[in-house]
Amino acid sequence: MKVVCIFPIAYNYKKYPEIIEKFRDYITPQLNILGATSIELKFAGADYIFVPANQTFEGVPKGKGILDSIKGTAIVPDFVIVCDGSGTISFGYIVNIFKVLISDSSMACAMANRIGNKSINDSRYLIERFEIFLIRSLFNHKQEIPDGQCGLWGYRNGKFKIDDTEVEIKLTGIGYEIELDLVSEVVEKKLEYSFVDVDLPPRQVSSSFNYENNLKKFEFLITKYPKLKFLISNCFNEYEKTEEFDNLINKPNVKENWEKYKHDIINGQIK
Repeated sequence: MKVVCIFPIAYNYKKYPEIIEKFRDYITPQLNILGATSIELKFAGADYIFVPANQTFEGVPKGKGILDSIKGTAIVPDFVIVCDGSGTISFGYIVNIFKVLISDSSMACAMANRIGNKSINDSRYLIERFEIFLIRSLFNHKQEIPDGQCGLWGYRNGKFKIDDTEVEIKLTGIGYEIELDLVSEVVEKKLEYSFVDVDLPPRQVSSSFNYENNLKKFEFLITKYPKLKFLISNCFNEYEKTEEFDNLINKPNVKENWEKYKHDIINGQIK
């Protein structure tokens, strides 16, 4: 089995040597034991992409996103694992993701499920959950999706067969929307997926993610699935009736940010 592991690291480029060392001494041997015969470690640029490819941080290439990194590998991987570039998720979970991916020949995707805390803040997490709600509503998907937007995930690369039908995960996202891209692919194509619980330390306050990225993620979804345009108002109404929404909306600053998001989506996208 051939495996490519990708780290988006532009904003913590000083961890570059540490990642290589840990990967060589700790991760690679465990993946080998599990059957990975060829492993390649790649690094992606600033928040996947967003900067010219000719810029560097002390020798670390920038501007190469996750999809570009896959295209630039020396091997054609059977599995791709995208690792948390911030360093907040223990490296050991990479092995856990791989274990799930190889546990069943029909397993298409394994994603981390953040426990203890979720996302950068409560406002962002509420929007993340609504985005998942949109995908589930669009495809009338009944199976639980407890997270789906953590930076640690993996999938089966290339074409494979499910019940004699050839399928393939085809990602097109180039920014923060790439996890949504993955979730929508497995839900739309009715592929098998699983989650690995990961413990996270207390939230970090710094991130390059901003409010506008929420709108870009929605723009990606509605471009990929134009019929969402006709469902969005009803999805807002239905999501606001859920227990999950009730549990999140009364936290500090969340309601104000939610109303702004809803207003901007409906008035900016729905004609």
